Amino acid sequence: MTGLVHISGVTDPDVTISAMRDPHRVLVDADDRLGNVEQMRALIDQGYEGMFSFEPFAAEVQQLEDPGAALKDSMDGIKAGLV
Repeated sequence: MTGLVHISGVTDPDVTISAMRDPHRVLVDADDRLGNVEQMRALIDQGYEGMFSFEPFAAEVQQLEDPGAALKDSMDGIKAGLV
């Protein structure tokens, strides 16, 4: 019954799992500690056909000079990981 999955990565190596909050949530990349690509693969393998939506709340993402390029890089990495 899932229709939309929100994704964001956490890359800060120093933040503990219990301390992770919205300001730590960035675009998904190769340093993602949350296993987004693996979770997405598991959902797809189980028949999920819905949408995935980015939810990076970190100020560093909101202040990117070229958010389009950063989104493309993130999407390219995710696509490569899902193959």
